[in-house]
Amino acid sequence: MRTTRASGSLVAAIVVLSLLPSLRQAAAAGQKKRKLGFLGLRKHNQLRSLHDSPRLVWSQDLAGDAKAWADRLAGLGCRLQHDTSSGQGENLAVGHASIADAVQDWYDEIRLYDHAAGVFSPDVGHYTQVVWRSTRRLGCAFSVCRGGNQWAGQRVFVCRYDPAGNYETQFLDNVLPPSSGKFPKEGTRLPKEEEEEATGISGVSDFFGNIGNVFGNIRNAFSGRGP
Repeated sequence: MRTTRASGSLVAAIVVLSLLPSLRQAAAAGQKKRKLGFLGLRKHNQLRSLHDSPRLVWSQDLAGDAKAWADRLAGLGCRLQHDTSSGQGENLAVGHASIADAVQDWYDEIRLYDHAAGVFSPDVGHYTQVVWRSTRRLGCAFSVCRGGNQWAGQRVFVCRYDPAGNYETQFLDNVLPPSSGKFPKEGTRLPKEEEEEATGISGVSDFFGNIGNVFGNIRNAFSGRGP
């Protein structure tokens, strides 16, 4: 009886060991996507709330499109260029440590925008898309830059928006000044942002903690100490 249990446990151990690298990789990749989505959406909605713009909801379809374009840009050495055929709004950034930093950089263009005039210029297009009132859905992704230029190994971030913003004649209705009447300090990190950026890996840790428990049970069974 003990021999049969040990043989079964040995087979189970071999199977788990063979699957462990792919399980670890899949779990880590999934956690990174969830963390990026949470932080990107939260950062957008925090900044939009300063302008009484409606909260955005996350779109997996837009995130998939953003990922495809980020991968393409990464293969081009992260030379930033917009996808003009998607019909979606789009913001691009490269070299930032996090999606929150990228969104904050886009938003900081607010200081170059004249809310009273409501006129578009290339210097403010990132900011106006972030707070555009008619936009309802958001999807973001990143890829790691390849090639031998200065961006190699850095991240390129892509966010997609639906409906798209930055339409001529619609700026006065869609880009309102901060509701407080005061511009936020440039680069200001909003409440709890630091705490949230430091989290997001607990799911992976818990997963591999459970794997460790499985190995412990297998080891006990193999030595004859199991039930």
